[in-house]
Amino acid sequence: MFMDTKFINKDMLIWLMKDVLFKSMVAALIVAMVVAGAVMASTVSVSVTVIGPNNTAVANAVVQAWQSNSVVAQGTTSSSGTVTLNIPNATTTFWVSLGNGKYILETVTTITSSITLNASSYYPAALATNTTYSIPITITDNNNSITAYTNATVYSTDSGVNITYPNQTTVNLFTVLKFVNMTVNGTPQKSNSATVSFTGPLTIIGYYAVSTMTLLGIPLNTTTLIIIIAIVAVLLGIMVMYTHKSSAKKIARARSTTWV
Repeated sequence: MFMDTKFINKDMLIWLMKDVLFKSMVAALIVAMVVAGAVMASTVSVSVTVIGPNNTAVANAVVQAWQSNSVVAQGTTSSSGTVTLNIPNATTTFWVSLGNGKYILETVTTITSSITLNASSYYPAALATNTTYSIPITITDNNNSITAYTNATVYSTDSGVNITYPNQTTVNLFTVLKFVNMTVNGTPQKSNSATVSFTGPLTIIGYYAVSTMTLLGIPLNTTTLIIIIAIVAVLLGIMVMYTHKSSAKKIARARSTTWV
């Protein structure tokens, strides 16, 4: 039976409202504590050791832990090649910058308290281009898309890694590179994207046509632009001087004219 509202006075109504609000706040706090506890319990403190291609520990290597296409933890290795990261206990893609254009790409499905990323036991993939320019490419592993640049080497044992070269990229104000073709270990691909497995050494090359702006058939670059600006400045200076001298002569002639 519900209480007849006509017997509820104002003070009782206020008390009931406060009681309901208090119980709701307590329930929300309990839920928040449970969720926070679950999150904390699912985070693992991991000691990551980085070994370079020469089988020695790498100091000052930048280690990123990727999950759901974002960095969930990052750190730099010590002189002993180790760094401690707090990582949510889920499949993690590690992206490690070893320096000098060398990287480690490795996805770990089981997160433990100690993980070793050893480039000397992985297979290398040389990411190259036919131009002297360094081109940004997208490396996608376990749905994590990471940007790297050509003229680099990536070490990994992962399968199903997607490598995508841009269809077009702007190098500078005057130069644009347009994608032509790409090869994986000499085999031409059908598009600017290829899925590879690190089961052996890889050489991936993106071929581009260089499109450079020209002026009267002369390729434009920073040097030629400076020369053109200098020439234009000199010509403008000459024109200003000539205009000034002509005006001065006209004024002089006007002053020397005698009116009768």
